[in-house]
Amino acid sequence: MPADRNQHWTTWIKWLPFELRLTIYDFIDIETRMQMLTPLIADTMRYLYRSKDTFNLLRKYEQLIYMQFFKKNDDTSGYSTRPYFKQLLPPTTYLKNNEIQIQSHPVIQLLKQDLYFSSYIRRIIMSNDNPNFIYKYYHNNVVEKIQSCFNLLSTLVSYNNDFDYQIKRILIRFLHHLTKISNKVKEEEHEQRMLVYERKIRNYYRRKILSRIHIQSKKMQIKIMKTNKIADKKTKIEAREMVKMKKLFTQNAKKAAKHAKTLLKSKI
Repeated sequence: MPADRNQHWTTWIKWLPFELRLTIYDFIDIETRMQMLTPLIADTMRYLYRSKDTFNLLRKYEQLIYMQFFKKNDDTSGYSTRPYFKQLLPPTTYLKNNEIQIQSHPVIQLLKQDLYFSSYIRRIIMSNDNPNFIYKYYHNNVVEKIQSCFNLLSTLVSYNNDFDYQIKRILIRFLHHLTKISNKVKEEEHEQRMLVYERKIRNYYRRKILSRIHIQSKKMQIKIMKTNKIADKKTKIEAREMVKMKKLFTQNAKKAAKHAKTLLKSKI
């Protein structure tokens, strides 16, 4: 199906050969890519709410989002900024009360605070003791955190081009992994719809088609029985006619023989 000429030029890309699409995407800036992926993000989030893989969702979020910016300290329970991002957005240092004070960059502080997931809920989910209980009470918390992450990172502007590019790149990679989970949900729902459809077809066949087949079969059996009866009656009539004809032939033969003897005697 050809693309509508009134559509945005980005919609034409999906109709091109795969190799050409990859080449074109290499020349598209990261902001345009995010705009192109907006419908996919909305579609993916809708199916993530229907996914029951809460444990895997949280694990992916921590590995591909939070731990990309921060790393767990060995000596404390806190997290520190990874050197690469710390270099892009360095902290502010100043002297106060004869001590060197280090103040993290506001954007780093924002990410550390807004991307952090509740440690209490995290322990419950990561225990994975009761998946049904976790899904019922905590699944939406994980998906809402993921949605909040997309809202934040896709619109965040730090005025450091390298940093802004990297967060969009991390977000696109995270989306790629999320689509695998959402596609699994789509396949499961499609299979469920097919099972429901097949069940409806079987029920319709049993209630409507099969009953009609039984009725038509009985009618056909009755018709065959009537035909057989008529054929049997006709056969019996023909058999009686044959018997009568045989008797008639026999009688005529006897009469002819008797008449022949009479003629023979009269000649003598």
